[in-house]
Amino acid sequence: MANKIALMGVSGSGKDFTAEFLIKHFQYKRFSFSDQLKKLAHCIYPWLDVDYPPLIKEKKLDITLPTGERITKSPRDIWLHLNGLRDIERHIFIRMLSEEIDAVESDGTVTNILISDIRSTDEFEWCKSHGFAVIYIKHEKQIYQDYTIDSQIKENGAKADFTFVNKFEGIESFKEFYIKNFVEKEPSGA
Repeated sequence: MANKIALMGVSGSGKDFTAEFLIKHFQYKRFSFSDQLKKLAHCIYPWLDVDYPPLIKEKKLDITLPTGERITKSPRDIWLHLNGLRDIERHIFIRMLSEEIDAVESDGTVTNILISDIRSTDEFEWCKSHGFAVIYIKHEKQIYQDYTIDSQIKENGAKADFTFVNKFEGIESFKEFYIKNFVEKEPSGA
């Protein structure tokens, strides 16, 4: 049976690390609300990569454009600024992601679907209404600063289907959590 999982956690909680594990070991196809924003950002600013490794996305860029203008904002700052696109179309990234998932589901080649980055209440509610099991990844130590966008994650954490406390001790504890909740579960009455 196919699994549809969505990960929710504040910046630096381990969502990307966990997603990589699920992709590698359980053949999940990864989707991301923020990837939609990053694709748009790259179209607007071709000098901005579509993504950056963790921690690097926090560092200020040092790019001089052909116009002589110097760019010194971090990739995350640029993405957060473009998040204002939601002021025009509130569900722009949900719509874009939904269209991407629909296209992949219709071709029948993907069985396990993973959304790696629920941030807003709207994203949370969309995932729940589309059959995703939501895993709230709660971190024991903070890596990044608090971001305004993370406040809705904390509010919705108690409504998630599962909570995984990331102690940053490697992937083994998540592996055990995943196997217990998604691999070993048996139908009732068995």
